[in-house]
Amino acid sequence: MRFRRWAWGVPALIYLVPLGVSVWLGVAEAVDAAAWSRLWADSQLPSALGLSLWVALTSTALVLGLTMLVVTNLHGSVAWQRLQASIGGLLAVPHAAFAIGLALLLMPSGLIARVIAWFAGWSSPPDVATVQDPWGLGLIAGLVLKELPFLLWNVAAQLERVLVVPSARNLLDAA
Repeated sequence: MRFRRWAWGVPALIYLVPLGVSVWLGVAEAVDAAAWSRLWADSQLPSALGLSLWVALTSTALVLGLTMLVVTNLHGSVAWQRLQASIGGLLAVPHAAFAIGLALLLMPSGLIARVIAWFAGWSSPPDVATVQDPWGLGLIAGLVLKELPFLLWNVAAQLERVLVVPSARNLLDAA
């Protein structure tokens, strides 16, 4: 019985404390009906929701497909061992630093465009939206590149677990 009382207390603290802090900070507009009605009346809401769903589903499908491709082609090889050894360093990069670095590479005056301009002889950067583009392709690229090492790390950990468990069972059966 004592556990059940605590089981209700933890979620209450998790949800009620931020709500109290937000009200104390003056963010009470989040529960204001007028603000919600303005949101639903906004003409850009359907396109924003559609773009969000497009980016989320596309980046998820791409990162899952790339993970499956890498694991099925590299597992058990020397390249897989090197990948496992280097994944920790990729996971240590903060999300914000990675996003800023990727934006500095992809933007029209970024490093990639400057290298292309040097070879192509451009005098000014192209007028192409590579960051904050209307299709969300830059965001999809950033999400895929940042989440691919994390998913590979998880798959590698699960594969090690699957390979270790049967051998431990065989040792117990032999004893």
